[in-house]
Amino acid sequence: MEKKKAVKKVLKVIGIIVLIIIALFMINTIRKLAIIKNIQKNANQYTSSKNYHIKSVGSGMNEDSTTIINSYCKGDNTLTTLEMTRDGEKIHKLSVYDNGIKKDVFTETSKQKVAEMDVEESMNLIMPIYNYFEGASNMQLIWMAIVSRVEDIEYNGKQCYRVANSPSSSVLKTDNNNIDEVYIEKDTGLVIRTHFGNTISEREYEFNNVQDDIFTEPDIREYETLKNDSIK
Repeated sequence: MEKKKAVKKVLKVIGIIVLIIIALFMINTIRKLAIIKNIQKNANQYTSSKNYHIKSVGSGMNEDSTTIINSYCKGDNTLTTLEMTRDGEKIHKLSVYDNGIKKDVFTETSKQKVAEMDVEESMNLIMPIYNYFEGASNMQLIWMAIVSRVEDIEYNGKQCYRVANSPSSSVLKTDNNNIDEVYIEKDTGLVIRTHFGNTISEREYEFNNVQDDIFTEPDIREYETLKNDSIK
């Protein structure tokens, strides 16, 4: 009889522990879901902006090079510059000017400067302002809240959320990736840092401060001009 009572006590304790674990899991999941929804809400204030500048600095894609992308948008005008540097020295620069009607591309290397005017087809390099959790259904958000790690962190003087192992970044993972983390600024909901495997990207944002003169194209006389029929 006493043995049965002891077994019941043990089972009762185990049951209480399991309930506590489930309760803690639910509380943590609800906390993460609330954070994710707040990130969505904050980021949505910026995604439709038509006057912004984004600077992205990426490293780790190639062993010894850094890629710097600057995207400017004001109304229908956009400019994206892509620079590759090695040991602090610029080795390649690509600038794409687009006014909504025509697109001009300027390329600079240590050996030559080439301009391609009125390009019909060209890589769209403009960086949009995106919501990290944009397009996710409520069920997908719940799943993200369950499997992702979300924690508070201060980065470069900014209060951020560190989101790790999120299904929304699975497309960027490889079999060898052991690091998967995104830093999202609390106030804006915007991604300011990503780290996937060896690849790190840092982002800076500026709103409502892009001036018209940034879209003034370089002096064409300094470039070798390719004819339109030579551009495929």
